[in-house]
Amino acid sequence: MKTSKPLKIIIADDDTDDLQYLNFLFKNHKGFEIIGCLTSGKSVLDTIEHSGNVPDVLLVDMHMPIMTGSEVANILLDDSTFSNMAIFIISGVINRTEEERLKGRVHFLEKPTTLVQITDLPEVILEKMKVGNVNWI
Repeated sequence: MKTSKPLKIIIADDDTDDLQYLNFLFKNHKGFEIIGCLTSGKSVLDTIEHSGNVPDVLLVDMHMPIMTGSEVANILLDDSTFSNMAIFIISGVINRTEEERLKGRVHFLEKPTTLVQITDLPEVILEKMKVGNVNWI
């Protein structure tokens, strides 16, 4: 997949510090256009299902109250409307059972712990989507 236009992304994390940093990181990367920074799985579903603005990428935290990232992914994967959306679940600890169950449909990423890993996160996502290094203009 090659593209020269930014990928639309929704980011969801119930930790406001993490969400603010992810917002900063993706907002300052020319490969992405943030269309939502949300604090719950329910707000992800509400935003996607009711706005008609389907993102190219969903980056969702695994462990959130009410609805986990996995539960959000399962709901979206059951609806063919969202079949082109790349879903990334991010977590401090990867649930290998969930990863295996959703293999090939969802990407699991460990939450970055170093500044280099955090800074590289947008490129890691692009690489997994087979977009490659995207440093436009």
